[in-house]
Amino acid sequence: MTKRILALAIVLVMCLSLLPVSAMAFSPDIFKPKIRKAEFKVPLKIADGSRALPLKLHFNASENLSDPKAVYFVEGTLQATLQDGRKAESIRGLGMTLNGPVKPDVPLDSNMWSWSWSSTDFSGTGIAYFEIPLLEDGETQTVEKSLATGLTEVNGLKVGDQVTVQLETVVNTSSFPPAVVEELFPDGPYVKSDPITFTIEDESKYPKTITPGQEAWIAELPEVRTFTYDRKEHQGVVSGEGYTVEGDFSATNAGDYTCFAVLDPGWIWSDGTTSPLTVLWQIEPAVISDVTLDNNAFAYDGTKKAPLITEVRAGGLVLKRNEWKVEGTVSETAVGKHSMLVSSKNQNIIGYQSVSWSIVEPCSYELSLPLNLTKIGEAAFAGDRSIPSAYVPDTVSAIGARAFADCTNLSQLRLPKDCDIADGAFDGCTALTTVTAPAGGTAEKWAKENGCTFIAE
Repeated sequence: MTKRILALAIVLVMCLSLLPVSAMAFSPDIFKPKIRKAEFKVPLKIADGSRALPLKLHFNASENLSDPKAVYFVEGTLQATLQDGRKAESIRGLGMTLNGPVKPDVPLDSNMWSWSWSSTDFSGTGIAYFEIPLLEDGETQTVEKSLATGLTEVNGLKVGDQVTVQLETVVNTSSFPPAVVEELFPDGPYVKSDPITFTIEDESKYPKTITPGQEAWIAELPEVRTFTYDRKEHQGVVSGEGYTVEGDFSATNAGDYTCFAVLDPGWIWSDGTTSPLTVLWQIEPAVISDVTLDNNAFAYDGTKKAPLITEVRAGGLVLKRNEWKVEGTVSETAVGKHSMLVSSKNQNIIGYQSVSWSIVEPCSYELSLPLNLTKIGEAAFAGDRSIPSAYVPDTVSAIGARAFADCTNLSQLRLPKDCDIADGAFDGCTALTTVTAPAGGTAEKWAKENGCTFIAE
């Protein structure tokens, strides 16, 4: 019994091994490249000042490129029929090997055409880019035999000339039995695609698209984009070549959105499917990141103090007053540290920020200058280490250079709201940490620029 099973298995393996050869014998077109679409746009100027017609050819190299032993590469034949009946022809390799070694006897130089190739995946799908030289009215077309290719070529084409594009797969027949090669490739290992023929027309008729038969074109899957709320309208998914986006593909508010990508007739998705795609995209909420106060410290005087919120930000977005709210201590009389919680009341903005502010005991200044004083002269108190605090009255309009320089014990300073402070007036005051003054003047600005805590009166 075991021997019979083994014998059957051997026969089955032998039959399976013959399947590819048998299939090839009945399917010679398995290596046939297929042109899906050819399109060209308005002629362009090239480096030497001449003009050329850009042609883009979408193709599948063959249906059997998954086998690296089967196909060398794809080459192209281009034929031109001039208005006077003369013909020209050019052949070129696609510039890179798809599978296997480059076929050595195919010349890659040509005077007539220039093209390049790019792969869109690893299954042999690609695009060839051509530049067909165009002549101006009055220029003469010269047809001659190319030494590089051995083919008849022309120096340029004109409106009214007819162009035929054809691709062919170069098949590696070295691994096939001679009988199979003779049956499949009696004229050599070249399998041609169906040709595409078009006539060069006047520029007013560009752009033009040529579509062979009903073969499906491949549409790339839509790109999905994510945004952060910024009050602007955004498109999360955009219609592309071969499909249209329907549904909620644009929005302003934060949220999750659903739209549908629907193929145009004759197109398929790059994964081989054809059904409309459900596409999800989103606008993420902005997050509160920063809160700015006009003052974060006040001197105690028995009255209520309340800092003013001057700006609330969510990343790069400055929030409007109706987009945020405050919880906590917004005004207070007592000495101490107080805090507020700023949060969003807009569904498009999330998060919160805690901000602190203080009311401090008024300082009993050791040095209290006369109320009729208008100016403190240069070096007036320089080097005096016995001054822990100083009160400068509102009548003082200017403080001279080095007026309090090197007063190393000076830690608290009261200044007028607006006062001209000379450079170096407080150099060496290493203990100075707190400046008190009416808010909104030059004293507040000076305190913050010099790293002192500012207390608004």
